[in-house]
Amino acid sequence: MILILISWILLFLFASISGIAIKNWFDLSSNNTFTLLFGIIYQTFFLSICAFFYKINYEVFILNFIIQLLFFFKFKREFQTYFRTFFESFQFKHKLLFGILIFLTALKSAQVPTIFDNESYYIQTIKWVNEYGFVKGVANVHPFLGQFSFWHVLQSGFTFSFLHLNLNDINGFLLLIGIYYLISKQIKNEDNFSFVSSIFLIFYFQFIDSPSPDLPILVISAILFYEFLYNLNNQEHIKTYWLLTVYLIFIKITVLSLILIGLYFWVTQRKHTLFIVITSFLFGIVWILKNTIITGFPMFPSTFIDLDLDWEMNKITIKKVTHITIDAGYSENLVKTAMLSMQEKWQLWWNLKGINMLFNKGIIILFLCIPFTKTFKSKRFQFLYLFLLIHFVFLMLISPQYRFFLATFIFLATIVGLEIYNKYFRFINRNIVVLVALFLVTSTLFIDLKNKTFQFGLSPINVIIPNSNTKYTNAIFEKKQLGNFKYYQPHFSSPNETSDGNLPCVNNQLFKYYKYIPQQRTTEIKDGFYAKKYSEN
Repeated sequence: MILILISWILLFLFASISGIAIKNWFDLSSNNTFTLLFGIIYQTFFLSICAFFYKINYEVFILNFIIQLLFFFKFKREFQTYFRTFFESFQFKHKLLFGILIFLTALKSAQVPTIFDNESYYIQTIKWVNEYGFVKGVANVHPFLGQFSFWHVLQSGFTFSFLHLNLNDINGFLLLIGIYYLISKQIKNEDNFSFVSSIFLIFYFQFIDSPSPDLPILVISAILFYEFLYNLNNQEHIKTYWLLTVYLIFIKITVLSLILIGLYFWVTQRKHTLFIVITSFLFGIVWILKNTIITGFPMFPSTFIDLDLDWEMNKITIKKVTHITIDAGYSENLVKTAMLSMQEKWQLWWNLKGINMLFNKGIIILFLCIPFTKTFKSKRFQFLYLFLLIHFVFLMLISPQYRFFLATFIFLATIVGLEIYNKYFRFINRNIVVLVALFLVTSTLFIDLKNKTFQFGLSPINVIIPNSNTKYTNAIFEKKQLGNFKYYQPHFSSPNETSDGNLPCVNNQLFKYYKYIPQQRTTEIKDGFYAKKYSEN
């Protein structure tokens, strides 16, 4: 845990220094939270550019460190002011609350990761970037690597793998940025929105034990929604809103429909067109180039543009992976939905059990209840409601997994909760609600809502050193070879899991299912892989 806190201090310095530089160069908002987010965006973009040419290891870290030193001396006075005033508005009770939440976040981050995707491709994605950078056709090794998120590239820059630490706690740091924003709003505003929203921190804590791209969507979307609702007329924020919106799409394409929010800023204000065009182009071209290298298809998962590259993924493989994602949105047991009508898919989705039932039925109820709230009278909120409804319909047509619309769920639930609190429970002291929120957050140390299990998963040594980045600490990997492809075969119940196996790592059961086997393009792993047709002989 102490190592995690030290890494977060380093992250804070990197993010704040580079954030101040970006803020000054592009004349962006001077809000403390936004400055840190600018730094996060810069770090993601910088590390992604580096990954095209070199592995993200100690050499890139040293280069990054030198650049931050240059930024610091360039903007030294502003950084000193920023650091000095960071907690200026915080009273003792706010500092105490923030300190407790830092402690709880660090404890949760130090636990054994529980998210399934961490074992299937998060660890391996980060490992590939740390050891090789972007590799041509690496998605041919394991199809899930085609989902290569820029959020994992950011994590790769701060795993400190060259010190054999392999930290994967970037999500905890980002959540603290969101918590800082939340407390700041509670201090400055008379409304109870940010105050009521603290109850939902329990959901955010489910995503901080591994670098899930879902958490930045939750945190940054929550900030965007709040700013849209309460600070839309602040002209200096228009470029900031656009930058954050484009960044969300950059790290997770499933939120593409949220571009409507960014477009709303531009259409209503007709300002900063050049900034919007340039940033969209830069993020777009990096996203396209990354897809082209990793999968061979510029618009992956779409295969509409086919450059006929020798390392491109097999189209049958892409189709199967896409169907798995779609099926996961409508059914618990990956029922084949390709031949079902949309009505039949929605019926499956509506009848899901457990935590899926809670969010699936809950989001429908929230959409139906919102028009009857006082907040809905605001034309500004009506626009936002329409955007969120379009986004939800978009997800219902492709893959309505609750984690894809969780940000919408939390925001609308906060609006309804605010209505109920203001109408019936204003007599309850705010401190009581904060204590309830802290209690719920603390429960996440012992309860995993995703898997509905009880666990703590920390030992005394974890006070200093966090748990491993994988739950399979004693995993066995067998070295095998198919053609010129040498790989490490994991022994797990799920063929998709690869954990922290040496590269390249894949379960050969996938070859039969996806009808391909990977082959190296040359004798060097860094030169990439191509897909060869599977044969049982």
